[in-house]
Amino acid sequence: MKRFLVLTLQTVVLLALSAGIFRLCADLYSQHNTFQLNYHPDEWSKAAQIEQNLRNFNHPQLMLEAAALVIEREQTPNDTLSIVIAGRKTSAYLAALAAVFMAWAGWFAARWLGFTLAAIGAGLCPALL
Repeated sequence: MKRFLVLTLQTVVLLALSAGIFRLCADLYSQHNTFQLNYHPDEWSKAAQIEQNLRNFNHPQLMLEAAALVIEREQTPNDTLSIVIAGRKTSAYLAALAAVFMAWAGWFAARWLGFTLAAIGAGLCPALL
């Protein structure tokens, strides 16, 4: 019985930490999502694909579909700037989820030390910031 309680408490702590890592990383990765629309030449093309619900296979389909789902779920206005910002937010959410999954991979490899180091390493990855 005692082992069950320890495992349950450990699971609750891991889930709470995972939620915290997700929230922290999502906020960190999306803090500059409102930069210029013309920053990247493909922004217009991606937004047009989502607006018109057409795909030309020049961009990752999973990203476009995930962004379309977020846009639909959050009832984002159908203007280009709002769609681009929602797409950037979706990218931040997926990157934060990747950081959580890396932390869990660290957990399975080396328990608490692995979880902590993987969360820090993935969460503060310069490519995601």
